Amino acid sequence: MRNKVSHFDTLIARLSAFEPQKTGVNSYISRCPAHKGSKKNLKVTKTSDGKILLHCFHGCGAEEILSTVGMEMVDLMPANGKTSREARQFGIDATRDQALNSIALLYLYAINNNEIRRSDLYEHLNVVMEFMARAKV
Repeated sequence: MRNKVSHFDTLIARLSAFEPQKTGVNSYISRCPAHKGSKKNLKVTKTSDGKILLHCFHGCGAEEILSTVGMEMVDLMPANGKTSREARQFGIDATRDQALNSIALLYLYAINNNEIRRSDLYEHLNVVMEFMARAKV
């Protein structure tokens, strides 16, 4: 049986050209691929529940960073593969967990980074609003 490569491992591998350096068990610093700076000012952390947190001290947003390495915002959240019955009924792509994770991610950005890009905020709010409205959760 093959081991599944995590999104965290994929992200670190895709950052290889930007010299990621391990700073802890599930933590790295790297040069940011979005603004291609010379300093290691991108922090990448995997939380105990599998979420991936990104913070560029230069101010780049997570969406911008991920797009430069061929990944998406959904890759920051652990996938459990479960979609609620209500979500399937309405053909919603977002699962209940994704909606709740989007709320958690917004909170973490706002609290930890004291900033959030408007485009990131709208994307996550749209996922939450779509799920809540159609699935009546």
